[in-house]
Amino acid sequence: MGTADAEGRLPLSRMTGWDVFPFEQAGLRVVPLAPPVLPEPARAGEGGRDCPAGVRYALTSSYGGSPAGP
Repeated sequence: MGTADAEGRLPLSRMTGWDVFPFEQAGLRVVPLAPPVLPEPARAGEGGRDCPAGVRYALTSSYGGSPAGP
């Protein structure tokens, strides 16, 4: 969080300076970052949890197997 300001907000993207950006920079703010959760919870597919993307792939693939093979 070294690039966040005192309120925990990241700087605006360079995109906000483009001529085609649809909003004015004045008053445009990035939402504050949420505090980190430690220890980080297990992600889908880790710690014995199923991975919904892998299940979806197996159900929709004409191969019927996982990306790693049969």
